[in-house]
Amino acid sequence: MAVIAHCRDMHARRWVPAVALAMLAALFAFAPRAVAAPVSARASLVVSFRQDAEVRLRGRSFVSLAGDDVSGLNARLAGHPRARATRLFERSEAALDAERDRLIAGRRGIVPDLNRHYRIDVDDQGEREALRAELQALPIVSAVVAEPAPAPPPVTPDLSAAQGYAAAAPGGIDVAAA
Repeated sequence: MAVIAHCRDMHARRWVPAVALAMLAALFAFAPRAVAAPVSARASLVVSFRQDAEVRLRGRSFVSLAGDDVSGLNARLAGHPRARATRLFERSEAALDAERDRLIAGRRGIVPDLNRHYRIDVDDQGEREALRAELQALPIVSAVVAEPAPAPPPVTPDLSAAQGYAAAAPGGIDVAAA
């Protein structure tokens, strides 16, 4: 009796992985293929202003809370009507200022003003480079960096031809019959 029970166990252990593999193969056979998403043609500049200038975006124009002259900055941006400026950080200006004040009060050392960083979206690469050079020449600007375009997502190759296990026995597990 023990021999029969042992044989039954061996038989079940051999078929359970095969059935599970057949189910997985069937699942992947009908899964949709990965399609690469289009890469945005939009390119951005990241602009950082001098910390002491306290430059802020109000509507579509920049202002300086410290009283620095930002007319040249606004004139350069007006010369590129398709350029759109937005804050680099999503948290509100007031929240970032409050956190900075709290850290300064806690004697955390030098705490940067995160409200001085902005993203400027520009559609055309030539226009982006021209605007980068114009902004970098302004004394109120500390840095202008062109953000690289996002990399395209990887494309998964079709490996279905190499899935020999899906074929009929004796080379595979006959997925079509399952």
